[in-house]
Amino acid sequence: MRMMQTKRFFTIAFVLLAVVSMMAQPVEMSNRNRVKYLNDKWLAQNGQDLWVVSLSLEWPQELAGDQMPELQAYLSSILFGQSSSSLREALEKLHHMTGNSILKMPTDEACSRHYLTCTSAILWQEKGLYISFLATVSETTGEGKSVRSDQRYFTFDLRNRQILSQDFVFNKDNLWGVYDSYPRMLFENNLAEHAVCQDEDMQKIDLRTIPKDFALLGSQMVFGLGGDSSHNNFSFESIYNLSAYSMLSRKFEKWLTGKTKSPKRVEAIAGPLPDSLFDITSSASPVYDVVDTIAAFSEGKNALYSYFRNNMQWPSEETETATGGRVVTSFVVEPDGRLTNFTVLRQVSPALDREAIRLLRGMPRWKPAKLNGQTVRSRVIQPIVFRLER
Repeated sequence: MRMMQTKRFFTIAFVLLAVVSMMAQPVEMSNRNRVKYLNDKWLAQNGQDLWVVSLSLEWPQELAGDQMPELQAYLSSILFGQSSSSLREALEKLHHMTGNSILKMPTDEACSRHYLTCTSAILWQEKGLYISFLATVSETTGEGKSVRSDQRYFTFDLRNRQILSQDFVFNKDNLWGVYDSYPRMLFENNLAEHAVCQDEDMQKIDLRTIPKDFALLGSQMVFGLGGDSSHNNFSFESIYNLSAYSMLSRKFEKWLTGKTKSPKRVEAIAGPLPDSLFDITSSASPVYDVVDTIAAFSEGKNALYSYFRNNMQWPSEETETATGGRVVTSFVVEPDGRLTNFTVLRQVSPALDREAIRLLRGMPRWKPAKLNGQTVRSRVIQPIVFRLER
């Protein structure tokens, strides 16, 4: 059995390391599609079971009116371990399973505690062709015992509306047929050389099981190495090298260059993001774009700018190369002043986009909009400007 070598490669890995170390800093996306965010935490009780749930999900809006049910179903199966036709249905089932929301953790020692964390981050978008994700889920007991742990890199084919599979992407004869063949050995050596891996996992990873977990990132392909899913061990190889080693299938290479007879590339169409995608209560009342009195930050516009300025945290991976930019966000102000349904309409970089959402989530409640004398849900477009003083 050939095990992982103790060699690391960081020429471009520092970008990918930021992706997987926190599930919040993916590599630069290739285009400027809009992204919808769900960041939610709750404490709930169902009989003697106590649940602490943390969700951090991202959703690409590739088509207005097209919510890509195939992708939603696949994400639901990974994150929630259940068969659902949509993320909304999966979230409804999750809320039902975890029970009623409570304000604080009971002290009853007879209760069983469960800690569930689900995340999905967009790694790369190739407009009209594919979207790549990293999805992770972790469920532990109050004693720290792992109940469920999974990490998955995957790429969704937008034209054929399916997940790219091993059989479709790779040349099976060269990759699995003869493990001692020169192409296979070269592939494994490069994976070991390029690996970003926790020290304690280095000797436990068998490269012969790869590629089981992979995703496209522009000119590169990232491979999950296995081990403890919380460690996010990965490696990568260029698509050029994989092709040169005859590791890729001919049908995949044709698909990548657009020479297949599959449906045409889908094109992004301007339009509002569906609030119902994540918000299981959104059908209760409409969201208004035109109102009599618009929603506003409670302490006024100057205080809003001060809030951004005083609470902004410049992501460390942006300090060397970025100069800043203007992230345009959208959110809904609820009748009670809470902010929900966060969306990035215009991106600068994944790290700054997420920092913009973090700022919005930490804001105090707003003054809600009014229509015909009644407080209503309303949509707000809010630019957030990032400037790095050098």
